[in-house]
Amino acid sequence: MSYRNLPMTNKDRYAKLVGLFFLALLLFNFPLLALFGKGGQWLGIPSVLWYLFSTWVVLILLINFALRHKNSNRKN
Repeated sequence: MSYRNLPMTNKDRYAKLVGLFFLALLLFNFPLLALFGKGGQWLGIPSVLWYLFSTWVVLILLINFALRHKNSNRKN
């Protein structure tokens, strides 16, 4: 039996969300924001805004994948 086919428990989801929370704290902390706040631009938009919005989108997608529930009992 493969590990991927095992049902995800609430404890597993909680652990993934806590991990994503700490990843977000790391990504939105001052040292990384300072790297992108040097004044560079891309397509006329400051690089710090590109970093903030792209990181935000990636975190939302990761949360979506972490909370996704596959119901193996459901028939199409």
